[in-house]
Amino acid sequence: MESVGEETLREILVKLPTRDLARSSCVSRLWRIIVSDPFFRGLHGKAAHVVSGGTAVETLLIGEIGDDDHQGLEMVVLNASRAKPLCRVTDLDGTYSAANACNGFILVRSMKEEDPLHVCNPITGEKLKITAPPAMGAMAKHWYAMGFSPSTCQYKLFRFSLPLSGGYEMQMQYYSNLDVCTLTLGDSCGWHRNPYMFPACDISYSTPPVPIDGKLYLVTERPYGQGAPDRILMIDTASEACCIYRLPNEFTLAVQAEVHTFELRRRLCVALHIPAQKRLRFWVMPSMQGRRLDDDANDMRLPGWERRSSFDVNVDGDDSSCTWFNQHDGMLCYRLGDCLYKYDTTTKEKDKKKRGQRANANSNGNGGDGSLNWDHQFQLPAPPSASRRGDQRWNAYGGYRPSLVSSRLAFASTSVPQHRDKQQEYEQGLLHAVRCKKSAKKRPYRCPPNCTGDQRDTKRNREPTN
Repeated sequence: MESVGEETLREILVKLPTRDLARSSCVSRLWRIIVSDPFFRGLHGKAAHVVSGGTAVETLLIGEIGDDDHQGLEMVVLNASRAKPLCRVTDLDGTYSAANACNGFILVRSMKEEDPLHVCNPITGEKLKITAPPAMGAMAKHWYAMGFSPSTCQYKLFRFSLPLSGGYEMQMQYYSNLDVCTLTLGDSCGWHRNPYMFPACDISYSTPPVPIDGKLYLVTERPYGQGAPDRILMIDTASEACCIYRLPNEFTLAVQAEVHTFELRRRLCVALHIPAQKRLRFWVMPSMQGRRLDDDANDMRLPGWERRSSFDVNVDGDDSSCTWFNQHDGMLCYRLGDCLYKYDTTTKEKDKKKRGQRANANSNGNGGDGSLNWDHQFQLPAPPSASRRGDQRWNAYGGYRPSLVSSRLAFASTSVPQHRDKQQEYEQGLLHAVRCKKSAKKRPYRCPPNCTGDQRDTKRNREPTN
């Protein structure tokens, strides 16, 4: 009965969200043993409600603090909806920075081509070192991204590279194509060159790649650095096919602008900030479900973009900025320098829009343009003195869904002999037998005190003999 009870308990606990599962370890010693078991955590980390839309996506605020001589780096990982830091990573070289977040992991890459990558779980604090892909010749720029495919339950790493630019002939090569290498985590085949011809594009450093429902979205800039970013590179993680879509005309006409992407209720949202107009606008990309990437022509205009909202941002300067949506409380957040703006999306949009139109009409006398008003505006605290803490960089990374699984266990190479699973089952059964308090040996039958002599003889004859 104890064995059946434990197996039933495992089936129940594996269906819990990650945070509830972590809290359940405080119930009893047995629950804590089950939750802390690496094999159980691996099963929970692969559950559909943990790696897909069943769990609310969260936003990480990652700070990169360099020391005075720029040799070392301390990475601080915060959760936008939690009060305490998740973890601190201190054993990194100064050339490292976070690439993006994907489910329960963070991809950390280096600016040096030969340095290894790291996949980190901010809850457990464990890191998995991954060898960098081989150099593909004279390369000038490298970008990395991590994606997940719900259909295959596979995590993949992508490296995008562009050749050096110099002279007319080299510039033609520079924008002829984008070289892409792919690694399936847990696969023994290693890095391979992507067979698809990725269109020429220069990926933006200002906003991290965003994984949504098995696809990766990256903002791309125009060739030769002319104008604002106006395209989206979309990659299907399972098939590794790609396509480039143009953003709405408002992005194309902008000369200088900041573009940020994030997930908004399982759809890609693009924020456009034009400093000259002091205006921030949000666009939502049409749903890509059922659309095959290889059926579309590259560099095409995608119909159905939805302009969601527009805000005034009365802040001058070219300070760093980032945008995110906090699904925990429904707040749309925008940071510009040391100012943080928040808009509550849980209230009625029509009432807010009417109030915003009245405010614009009163201030401009022309009826306004439908801009909304921020609900909150905060002044962010100043960082410590640079003489003591070095440089600090902060950015928002969406696509995070907490997980307790170790990155080493989640991405164990399939080249390991398959008898490891049987070995783990054997070890699990061995531990269960050692912890079991009740003996499995059959006890002899004892008659009750009021049993007659004939009944005792009959029962005694039924007992097995040794």
